[in-house]
Amino acid sequence: MNDDALFDEIARVLASPMPRRQALRRIFGGLAGAALAMVVWPGRAQADPKTCTSDSDCESGTYCCNKKVCCTTGQLCCSSGANSICCPGDGSCCGTGANIICCSAGQVCSGNGSHVTCKNPSPS
Repeated sequence: MNDDALFDEIARVLASPMPRRQALRRIFGGLAGAALAMVVWPGRAQADPKTCTSDSDCESGTYCCNKKVCCTTGQLCCSSGANSICCPGDGSCCGTGANIICCSAGQVCSGNGSHVTCKNPSPS
């Protein structure tokens, strides 16, 4: 359901002749159900990156990053050990192993070990 349809449905429930308490209960119940679905069935709530062992396993316009995950052409393949992620092409890779993350363009990698972050560079 897109944002407009969700907003319309909430407005319809609030405009209905039912008591406000019951209307709010229905709205929050629906939101809680959606949140629970994302936790219980994460693959259905949000598409996981497609796994691959070669470029031929990926769709047109994508390539295989470190024999792990399909990245869109133009994305940066960031891989370290068993972990591989796709980052925006104008960004950079930060960290190692399970702690690899993407930094936005212009940011620098900071930290080491299990705690890395991306920060804006200090002014000179």
